[in-house]
Amino acid sequence: PNQPLGVGQTNVTVTPLGYEDVFLPIYNGVTALGQVDPGWSFDSSLESVHRPDRITPDPYLITANFNRPSVDQLRADTTSAGGELLDTGDLRPEVIAKAVEVTAGATTAFDKADRLRSWFTDPANGFVYSLQVPAGTSGDLLLDFLTLKQGYCEQYATAMAVMLRAVGVPARVAVGFTQGVPDASGAYLVNSHDAHAWVEVPFDGAGWVEFDPTPL
Repeated sequence: PNQPLGVGQTNVTVTPLGYEDVFLPIYNGVTALGQVDPGWSFDSSLESVHRPDRITPDPYLITANFNRPSVDQLRADTTSAGGELLDTGDLRPEVIAKAVEVTAGATTAFDKADRLRSWFTDPANGFVYSLQVPAGTSGDLLLDFLTLKQGYCEQYATAMAVMLRAVGVPARVAVGFTQGVPDASGAYLVNSHDAHAWVEVPFDGAGWVEFDPTPL
């Protein structure tokens, strides 16, 4: 982006340098895209832009609204999406029990998500970020991760999303980039070191809201 992100509607020009993929990096809250190459499609349910073939996009323009809902607004908001966003697969009962324990007393989707985010990121709970993941013995990768408390962002995001689904909150894992750092011109340079994964919950009023459980 060639300008810092502001509060409210903002225009951001993105100039890809060596990026090649079938997904076009955008922000939550996008209201319009301009100057995009032919062949891109917008998925309104996922709010993502994709194409069948990998390319390096030409520079493009994003118009987005970066207003942040307050905690009170999110507590009053609801979630109603279901289907795949509530699918947990074959989940071990120990994982379900831990999700219920961590979110006990939370009555809103926001509070359940915030409880889980805090549980992973609070140093007192012993979770650490590491690209070196120890081998577990339970026979279940998610249970091993929750027991050994060591891993990288995709594992933290996946664990939180599955645990949210286990307590009835729809969630997905989002993969993309953090904002990067500004260079001398004021443009934000985003590279592979900024690659990250986090959790998003679809609120009926606020739309997709990010929760980052990785203890960085």
